[in-house]
Amino acid sequence: MSKQRVLIDTNILVYAFNDKSSQHGESIRFLETNIGAYRYCLAYQNLVEFYSLVTGNKSVDNPLTSQQAAEEVRNYVADGVYEIILPKLSTIKTVGTLLEKYPARGPEIHDVHLAAVMLDNGVDAICTYDSKIFSKLGLKVISPR
Repeated sequence: MSKQRVLIDTNILVYAFNDKSSQHGESIRFLETNIGAYRYCLAYQNLVEFYSLVTGNKSVDNPLTSQQAAEEVRNYVADGVYEIILPKLSTIKTVGTLLEKYPARGPEIHDVHLAAVMLDNGVDAICTYDSKIFSKLGLKVISPR
């Protein structure tokens, strides 16, 4: 039996990176403890969001330079732990279908888009601290706690 594919949400990556975060320990523990239980996935969107957050001043205590953040992203891509998934031509249609279930407003569209990318790539579970939208869209949510 193949392992379940689980998308690791950006918030898990940022908390695991930021050792000053109150969720740092449990994020690291989840990633290290469950590496054999799941096939971890990251969407291209997660990598872009990670870069944005770790180079900014609000999400981490010691923001990275653009070169350092780019190196972190390259490490995620190259280390072989994460399968990188991309939007497909069908993703915009999937977004439309999901918006019928959950009429997102403002920045919620990013989570709806991420859910569509997951579904179009056959990934039906996400590990995240922000479960509301994903649950409403019918995706399985795994808590890092």
